[in-house]
Amino acid sequence: MILKYLIIGYSILITAIISNIIANCISLTTWYMFFETVSEKGFKTLKLLDLIWLFLIYPLLLSLGYIIGEKIYLHFAT
Repeated sequence: MILKYLIIGYSILITAIISNIIANCISLTTWYMFFETVSEKGFKTLKLLDLIWLFLIYPLLLSLGYIIGEKIYLHFAT
């Protein structure tokens, strides 16, 4: 059971890292930049695409990381 959580956790982590690299390459706000920007300049400085990325696309990608991790676990566990 612990192995399942470990594999899923690493899968989500790798997905998050890759997603953040891609976001930086295409100039989207990451969560790290989001908190800094909002605390210094407020919400009005964010673009709509940044908000869509942070609150819709990024969580969907992380859930995809969960699904991939679960499939990896099921593939090797059986």
